[in-house]
Amino acid sequence: MPSWWKGKAPPGESAEQTARRLSIQQKHRAADRKKRRAHGAVARAIRQGKLSRPSLCEECGSPNQLEAHHDDYAQPLQVIWLCKFCHAKRLPHYKSTWLKQ
Repeated sequence: MPSWWKGKAPPGESAEQTARRLSIQQKHRAADRKKRRAHGAVARAIRQGKLSRPSLCEECGSPNQLEAHHDDYAQPLQVIWLCKFCHAKRLPHYKSTWLKQ
């Protein structure tokens, strides 16, 4: 782990840059709270047997690397099971990175 981890400034970063970076991180954490809760709810439901992971992607039928996709994080157990590729097609922030590979 880098020495500047846990809110400390990386080498060469000014106090203003550090404050801006931390502010951005806090906004992302607040926005992702519902997302993390929904992911946790799915994981718990799978462990408890309340939700089961299917064997095929609901979009293309592929059996590879299935992931739960939430259209609405307010309904955490309402998921669509998609393979990694189909999931990436639905999420704009993945399109630029994952689909290029």
